[in-house]
Amino acid sequence: MRLHFLAGGLTALMCLGIVRGIGTMSPEAANLDRQRLEEITRDLQAQVSRNQLPGAAFQVYRAGKLVFQDAVGYQDRELMRPMGMNTIVRLMSQTKPLVAAGVMILLERDLISLDDPLWKYYPKFRNVRVLKSDGAKETVPANRDITILDLLLHTAGLGYGGGFNDPSGDSPLATMEIPFETLEYFMNEQASKPLYWQPGTTWRYSWSYDVLGYVIKRVTGQSPDIWLRQNLFEPLEMYDTDFYVPMDKIGRFAVAYTMTRSNILIPIIRPRMDPIQAFNPPPFISCGSGIVSTLHDYGRFTMMLMNGGVIDGKRILKSETVDMMWRNQLDLSLLPMDLNGWQSDMNTGWGFGFTVSAPGPLPDVDWSKHKGSNRTGTIGWGGGMMTNWIASADNDLIVLFATQRLATPIPNTFQEIVVQGVMDSIKGNSPRKLPGPEGPAVEFEVDDGINHAGGRNNNNGGFGGLWGNQWRLTADEEEVLTSLEPKEAGRSQPQQEMTEETDKLHARLRSSNV
Repeated sequence: MRLHFLAGGLTALMCLGIVRGIGTMSPEAANLDRQRLEEITRDLQAQVSRNQLPGAAFQVYRAGKLVFQDAVGYQDRELMRPMGMNTIVRLMSQTKPLVAAGVMILLERDLISLDDPLWKYYPKFRNVRVLKSDGAKETVPANRDITILDLLLHTAGLGYGGGFNDPSGDSPLATMEIPFETLEYFMNEQASKPLYWQPGTTWRYSWSYDVLGYVIKRVTGQSPDIWLRQNLFEPLEMYDTDFYVPMDKIGRFAVAYTMTRSNILIPIIRPRMDPIQAFNPPPFISCGSGIVSTLHDYGRFTMMLMNGGVIDGKRILKSETVDMMWRNQLDLSLLPMDLNGWQSDMNTGWGFGFTVSAPGPLPDVDWSKHKGSNRTGTIGWGGGMMTNWIASADNDLIVLFATQRLATPIPNTFQEIVVQGVMDSIKGNSPRKLPGPEGPAVEFEVDDGINHAGGRNNNNGGFGGLWGNQWRLTADEEEVLTSLEPKEAGRSQPQQEMTEETDKLHARLRSSNV
């Protein structure tokens, strides 16, 4: 079903249940070029037609309103179920911004401090050791404790084991790529391994947000999925967002696809066979990659951030907390960030849960001048299934994208088609002044010089080359998946028990945690 914005379309959108609380505005009223936005749809449809994507959907918000949205292709190609705004997708690493916001709520309630040592919540981290050098097996004592701030910034010295940071698999930490049964088991495994780097000395993408999930559990006395639901998702009215998909919503849960070596798009995980998110809360609640959601739900979260912590008149976070999240928090000596072929530039740093791209080089940015209504820069982050989003304060603009294809190297769909198309559509300033407590807001000038991509060599679905070639299927894996593929398009096949081989393949996806 095509869902882009047309005159008089508000009633239809409300009937579809996808406007909840957020008003609507035409592209013309938002100073955006409708025809250029419609070109994005055609470009995405072309990728679907070329079998590069199973389906895709995107939304554009400006001035606090939903301005444009559209969907092409399928959430399930075999059953011909169309992609839509209420399609439930695996966020993978796009989980992290939500968890960062949850940690900010704990901070505002004085339940934690950014300077708290991790051992305060898990004593086995009191005397951690560090690999003497990258790739070595000798260890030395840590120079200082890991803190909550380190976990938020990926500077704790943790990693993801083989694949992400050690493609050879020779590192003594490569065993960290095993599936975890519970948070407690996960924490014991983490604490038993040496760190890659001394805390605070290196930015390294890592398990740190899963560790934050354990901190949430210790501080609140609740499982992190329950606590986040009650304190973040429900206040934001994100009713389709959780760590699993209940039975009554399984028909909206997208199939996950991947590309074979022969460039054939095939299912890798079907909803009813999904060991990560289906039917019941998983035993290991992954706060680094475990959340499922919809475009509309995630749009409400990003709108709250754009509005300085408020949505529908309801305050979720303090404005100064959002300012802190939206500001580069990394020491400039730790830049550029580098991971599996993706490298940021000196305009781009890390806030809390996402990248922050400033209008100019970070050393030249005086963040004290950019608060509340004067916030600057573009934030965003994506996941391993090619979901992605950005929020640009300078343009009062939010762009969200959803599909479900494993992010093996392909053309940069989100940045090159969606974001570029939206930026090209800008015809003038946002019609509103952003809310903020620091006095009169300013009208933002459109600045096409912003590094919206936030990096170079960024060819893996818009958030960096996190997957690289380690997620090219092996010949054996390809044979397993191809055997599960229905022979005729549009026809389903009977559900079958997962074989030992598919169990291993699903465990590989789960343990990679992006």
